[in-house]
Amino acid sequence: TCNAGFLDLEDDPLTLQGYWMKNGIEAQTGQPRIIWNNSYTPRAGGDAHITVDLDDNIIVATGLNETGHDFTQWDIFIYKITPNGTMLWNSTYPGNSSDLQYGISVDSDNNIYVSGTTNSSGVEDWDAFVIRLDENGTMIWNATYGADQADGGYETTIANNTLYLIGYTY
Repeated sequence: TCNAGFLDLEDDPLTLQGYWMKNGIEAQTGQPRIIWNNSYTPRAGGDAHITVDLDDNIIVATGLNETGHDFTQWDIFIYKITPNGTMLWNSTYPGNSSDLQYGISVDSDNNIYVSGTTNSSGVEDWDAFVIRLDENGTMIWNATYGADQADGGYETTIANNTLYLIGYTY
């Protein structure tokens, strides 16, 4: 189960998202204290990524293992919570094989972008992907990018209405 919460570092709160195999918190200044702590992931989760939208809501993208711990089928689980921890929505974005998320970002219209790698696209090697969601979690579009090698999309950022994706090919 993934746990999310806030640490109060004097005047600057820090939002944390856990990892199902290992949790870690590092505070560099102030006296940390937990404001709240909740569990949101219904099954085994994976690496998690977090961002905050323009309304200070917290959006998390994590993995969801549908087959237990054999790690053969991963889906993407995205959820949005209020600053006080109340769930606004959650959704699973399954493919026909494994999908792993590596990054999440929000644009100036509160659209959500999730990037990662997939082998659900019908090719032998992994491909990079980007999913665009509206602020309510409805998919607007998705795209895959790849060649004959393994490809993945690490992070996205948006500037001047242009989406930038950084990733890898090997």
